[in-house]
Amino acid sequence: MSGALALVALGVVILVVTWPFIAARRPAISIHHAASADLRRRSDLLAARNRLYRTLQELDFDHETGKIADADYAAARHRLVAQGVSLLQQLDALPAPPEDDPIEAAVGALRGKKA
Repeated sequence: MSGALALVALGVVILVVTWPFIAARRPAISIHHAASADLRRRSDLLAARNRLYRTLQELDFDHETGKIADADYAAARHRLVAQGVSLLQQLDALPAPPEDDPIEAAVGALRGKKA
């Protein structure tokens, strides 16, 4: 009897310890339709755009403080601006977010738009 109880207790302990690893393998949100994939793509592109803006600001600051030579600055800035143009074109090519999207409605309300 005590052997069976110990076996059950051991099974419970193993389940509790391994549960985070088992649960991590399952996707938290499943993307099944194109609208969700577009929203995810838009989010990724906006994050990349924001990183690029920060990089441009840092480059400008480094140039203003004399850390980067004029020729190097011009080449780096040209490359970053070209990347920015590409990102903005990709964003423009995506379909507009759905009007009934609750996240977009919340953002619109915060910006003072009608949601």
